[in-house]
Order: sequence, then C-alpha cells, then structure tokens
Amino acid sequence: METKTLTLPNYTIVPLAGWLANQNLTGLTSRCRTRFIRILSERAQEIEKTRIELCEKHSAKTKKGEKEVLVYIDKDGKDTTEFEKMISYKIADRKAFDEEYSIYMKETLVLDITKERMETLMNVKNIILNTEAMFEKEGAVMYEEWCSLFEVI
Repeated sequence: METKTLTLPNYTIVPLAGWLANQNLTGLTSRCRTRFIRILSERAQEIEKTRIELCEKHSAKTKKGEKEVLVYIDKDGKDTTEFEKMISYKIADRKAFDEEYSIYMKETLVLDITKERMETLMNVKNIILNTEAMFEKEGAVMYEEWCSLFEVI
C-alpha cells in the first residue's frame, strides 16, 4: 500500500503556521497544532535562509577598498554598505530575483501521512476545515487553498 502524502507549496508554509499559531485552541487540538507548527518551522527557516541567499546573489554590489560588498537600503531609503543600518537589500536585477524566488516558493514540502502523524494531521485538518474565522480577499484565496491541500487526508 502506497503512503499518502500531504504536499504544501513553500508559499503556504509561513502564512499557515502564523494563522494556526493565532487560533485559540485547547487540549489535544492545541498540542497537535503545536506539533504541526514545529514541522513547518524547519521549512520556514529554510525559506528565509534561501530568501536571504537570493537577495545577496541579486543584490547591488560596490567596491570598498579591495573588497566587493553588498549594497543595502537604510531607513531613509538611501544606499548603505553597513549591514547594521540596512532595512532591505538593494536588488540590482529585480526581474531575475523575482523569477528565481517565485520558482523556489512553488517548490513543495511533502509530508508522509504516517500512523505516527495521523492524529496531528487530522486535528490540523479539522482546525482548518471547521474554523469560524472570517477571511477576506487574499486571505480567502489562501484559506481555500489550505482546505484543498488538507482534504486529501
């Protein structure tokens, strides 16, 4: 018998974990939510690390002495090479960055639906499908996607 899987695109990981974390839950349901968020948090850290790597790869660079350094944007919107003052990277090739990041965010996290994970995943599925939370605009679209992803369980 083939193991069923839950497949989550990278772009759903952080919003789903954030939404789940903000739900008022008790007992076993809360524990299962926390277990699932732990699973997602590892991928969320990887996503952030990859985002930073892509920013650095596509960031503007300048010479500082003999060394080539990254250019950042400070709080006043001005260029800086001081990491401590940066609020964002100055992306030199926005189109290339956006394309590469978009491809990465469509990659998926595939979780085997094992006997050990079944209780956790079923509880998370029930949280999602039976929520009384209200969703609007992009949130409603994202919620519909979560429902579709979890209905395979």
